[in-house]
Order: sequence, then C-alpha cells, then structure tokens
Amino acid sequence: MSEEVELVYLSLNQLLNDICKFLKEGVNNDALTPKARREADILIRRSTVQLKKITSLTNQLESKEVSPERTEVKSSNSKKEIRISSKSSPPNPYQDTPAKSIPQPEKYGYIEWRTKFIFGLDRMKKIYAVVYRDWLLIYGHEKDSKPSYSFSLQTNKANMNADTQMENQSQNFCLVNIESQITIQ
Repeated sequence: MSEEVELVYLSLNQLLNDICKFLKEGVNNDALTPKARREADILIRRSTVQLKKITSLTNQLESKEVSPERTEVKSSNSKKEIRISSKSSPPNPYQDTPAKSIPQPEKYGYIEWRTKFIFGLDRMKKIYAVVYRDWLLIYGHEKDSKPSYSFSLQTNKANMNADTQMENQSQNFCLVNIESQITIQ
C-alpha cells in the first residue's frame, strides 16, 4: 500500500510541476493559443484522473480496519501472542452537566489557561474549572450549559509547572496523562 501511495505522490508532484510550467510559459495576456488550449485540456484530464486515484486510495485506507487488540508474533521456535491493551479514559458522566447544577463541587473557580498559538506565542484565557468526583470539568464561564473540556483525574495527574515567566509560580500546573505521558498545558 505504501508503494501505491508513493506512486500517487510522485505522479501528483509531476502533474503540479507540469501545471506550473504551463502557467509560466503557456499563458500570455490571458489568451490561449490552440496549442496551449490542447495542453490545458490534457492537464485538466490528468488532474481528473489524479483526483480519482487519490479518492480511491483514500477510501481504501479508510476501509482498512486496524485492530491493536491482538497481534501474533512468529518466531523460529514457537508462536507467541502479544496483547496490547490501552486503557482509555472512562466516558464522562458529566458531559452535559451545567456548571451551576453540580452539587457542592470539591474545588471550583476561575483559572488562567495558557495556550500556544501562531509562532509559539502564549495566550492566557480565563476559564471556570470544577473538580468533581475524579473529574476536572472546564467551562468557559460558570453559567455555561456544558463543559468545554473534561479530564478524568484517574488517568491524568497534575504536575506543578516551574515556569519562571509566569507571575504566580506556585499556582501553575499542567495535566499529564499517566499512561502515555502526554502533557496538556
């Protein structure tokens, strides 16, 4: 399958180079000569064929099922079976719960959420967060009808962040997924 993807990539690259060459040399003052018109028609047909190839290849890749549950490994001596099980966070029972209707949350209040955007620049956003029954629920405001984000505290832990650029160092933390060590800041 990877060879087929490679061939599609190479033919697409060649098609784009030919189109660029045509646009650079074949078009003069928005008028096409009969020869340039034939070249344009050929490029249009090639583009249509290429688009069909990409669509069929994409459909083939999407239809393949990848099941990481069981994998057999063959060796010269015997068969060995490896089970790969990944714990996913449990479904959030509070995904449609308004912030006001949570009964006596353990901890709640406004916090600053630092996000990085274009060119690595930081942006601080004030959000409403609630810790309730092993869940960190993040709302845009305390009057929101459902949380924007939710994190299971059984699969995530909070690590203190020693960022010296921030004003309140003792209050900075980041969430780290316990299993995969993915950090959410």
